[in-house]
Amino acid sequence: GHGSVDGNGVHDGLRQRCGRGIGLADKAVFGHRREQRLHVFRHRVAEERVRLVPADSVNGAESYTLTIAPGAVTITAPRMSGRFYALLTLQQLVEASRGVSATEPRIRSMTINDAPRFAYRGLHLDAGRHFQPVAFVKRFIDLMARFKLNTFHWHLTEDQGWRIAIDKYPKLTSIGGFRVEADGSRYGGFFTKAEIRQVVAYATARGITVVPEIEMPGHSTAALTVRQSSSLSGAS
Repeated sequence: GHGSVDGNGVHDGLRQRCGRGIGLADKAVFGHRREQRLHVFRHRVAEERVRLVPADSVNGAESYTLTIAPGAVTITAPRMSGRFYALLTLQQLVEASRGVSATEPRIRSMTINDAPRFAYRGLHLDAGRHFQPVAFVKRFIDLMARFKLNTFHWHLTEDQGWRIAIDKYPKLTSIGGFRVEADGSRYGGFFTKAEIRQVVAYATARGITVVPEIEMPGHSTAALTVRQSSSLSGAS
């Protein structure tokens, strides 16, 4: 994205030893209060606060202004996504300060005005050819959020496997979700409806839109294995 950073001096307000920083799933990111204390560090200092200030912006819904001053951090953003990205930036600053001094990290006073250059910032995960469990998908989404990506392209069907459960056609996953490897082993897997909802909710909480890819008519061998009558030859 584009943005500017201005500031000078090192203040004493954020000098205490850092803990794990801000968690990606911190509920305070999506709070609606104008001012809310956050456990930014494991060792809390009562007088230090992060203020969330709603404001309109010509730079879009994902823009934000992060102001760090002695004793306070102020985040100004028009939408929840902007607040979330500001907290991610703050987390990165905390981690960078730990790299300079692990025993007594400091963050400079500064103002960051940031907005994405591209509205669509996506990453693709192919679960059709190689199945990944929900835990892997969530970790993938966490890394997307860390780098402020906002669109998760989830490839769910392929010749090699059908990965999304459809109630009306259970054989799509019980048969089409698996294949026999060269060594004779059975490989595959699929996501239940509950798991799909869980992943979508997990992504949404991190400002990420899920775009599922279900291919038709090409790359549909897994489906045709179940419904052979739908193929031109009538056979798999």
